[in-house]
Amino acid sequence: MKMCLLSPKVFIPKNLESSNLGYVRPDKTIKFQSPAVALDYAKNTVVKALKSDKPHEKCVLIDNDVIVKQFKGDHNGVNFNTDGLKFDTMVHGHPDAYGEGLTYPINFTDIIAFFENTLNGIKRSIVYNSKGEYSMVEALPRAEAYNKLSPFIREEFIKLDNRRNLAKSIRLEQEHEKVNLERFTELKRTGKLKELAQSIDDENFFATLLAKVEIPILHKMLKENAPELKLEYRTNFSNIKD
Repeated sequence: MKMCLLSPKVFIPKNLESSNLGYVRPDKTIKFQSPAVALDYAKNTVVKALKSDKPHEKCVLIDNDVIVKQFKGDHNGVNFNTDGLKFDTMVHGHPDAYGEGLTYPINFTDIIAFFENTLNGIKRSIVYNSKGEYSMVEALPRAEAYNKLSPFIREEFIKLDNRRNLAKSIRLEQEHEKVNLERFTELKRTGKLKELAQSIDDENFFATLLAKVEIPILHKMLKENAPELKLEYRTNFSNIKD
């Protein structure tokens, strides 16, 4: 859905349909007709940044059918300040690492950011690659007992859960780095490191390690640990195989 900004600040896609229209409100947020259209706008925004002459990350925050805020980063990441913002979905892109659309899925740094924004209302975090494929986590429904608590007590329980999950995510990020190092060391000790890189070609040494070692380890850790973090992890990245 390619869009352009026209007076009076209405976003109009090429295949003009009223259901796809959005408009910029006085507070500079963008209101769309439905959450699906808002998400489509966010996806196109971050993928366009990944496919630009200078590929970079963009982050788009969505609350239901409203684009709350957009942040521009560089090839290595994007910084953003969410103080005072309410949103349920965080969308950003991961630039190509070793070929078109070939990159990291959502990672523990992204999940740490998710838990840092729990009280802002976040429910899901979605990463897109330059092919428009997704990798995401979404909060699992809370137990029915939560709904029976007073708002104050419920918020305190959520804060406690959040602190635990945030601490666990930080440990997992450190563990991922440790496991990667152990795997690289083992490959080097057994003489398989160079052999592994040469399985494609010498010039793609880093790419081969990324494809064959780091990303599979990350994917496996995400699948194994997401339920404990009360998250559902899913992806359709074509470079990730179960």
